[in-house]
Amino acid sequence: MGPAKLPPFWAVPVTRGNFLRVHAPEFGRVGDENAKKRVILCVEDDETQVQLRREILEKDGYAVLTAGTSADAVSLFRKNPVCLVVADHLLQGAAGTDLARQLKQIKPDVPVFLYSGRSPESMQNIDAFLHKGERVSRFLAMIRSLVDRYCA
Repeated sequence: MGPAKLPPFWAVPVTRGNFLRVHAPEFGRVGDENAKKRVILCVEDDETQVQLRREILEKDGYAVLTAGTSADAVSLFRKNPVCLVVADHLLQGAAGTDLARQLKQIKPDVPVFLYSGRSPESMQNIDAFLHKGERVSRFLAMIRSLVDRYCA
């Protein structure tokens, strides 16, 4: 038997909880190969979902920061060279659209991509949206497109 295959994002049971996990290299050190990776901030309050998303994005060559709350996301966003934000729309205590508004006030040129099981009522401050029911290949295609377009 080969290694266990990861289930798709949307097949994971949802559990809610606050957490902050930062899994990223030190950025900008001379000679550090990770300094050249694009940094994606994933905001998700389901730890299992964020672990799967992080693994998929890292496998595709990105450095990944994760936050479980809007407040943690804003803090990481201010302190790191984030190229793209991937956020759930239904965060504990806040909506993804509210988070997007806050982030755009800090760094208006960084795209915000909502990846959620529920569509937002408004796309204001949102650069892209994809339903969690879509295939992982479509998710990665959208990530690559946003990074290529906005992260020169």
